[in-house]
Amino acid sequence: MNHQKLLDKAECLALLCSKANSHWSFIRFLFQIPIIIIATVMVVMNSFNSSGERMRIANVVVNGCNILVLSFFNQLRVAEKAEHFKNISNDFMKLSHIIESCDTENMIALSEKYDSLVIQVYFEDIPNKYKKEVINIFKNRFRPIQLNGCSGFITEPSSPIGVIA
Repeated sequence: MNHQKLLDKAECLALLCSKANSHWSFIRFLFQIPIIIIATVMVVMNSFNSSGERMRIANVVVNGCNILVLSFFNQLRVAEKAEHFKNISNDFMKLSHIIESCDTENMIALSEKYDSLVIQVYFEDIPNKYKKEVINIFKNRFRPIQLNGCSGFITEPSSPIGVIA
């Protein structure tokens, strides 16, 4: 793989993973809002020191809501995905900086590093809108094969560069 091709692909995936990180971080934030509200309601309810049946039922309902939100959060692995995409984006950015300053003799090792990073990307967890945005941004540059139509995206070749895998 030549120098410019590898650099474009690494930069493309750095941007894509950064967008995925933003997406999953926003979802994590959305899950945290009801958890905070529910915890606040619990504190207020428990501060009344009423040991009546109504207070006990209310506590059970509020605790159940909290567990439901936390279960969805954990099942979707939101925090894990946000952290993963942040780390992999940083790894692709580091690789891009190394490629920029590298001579052509080390390209095989850098190409292998790129391949090992691509394997770690959860493409199925990246929303299609971000994939399409990155495809448009990298319209006249080399893109990874996952964004060149092999994953179901139809891309219009604007130049020969845009369609080479």
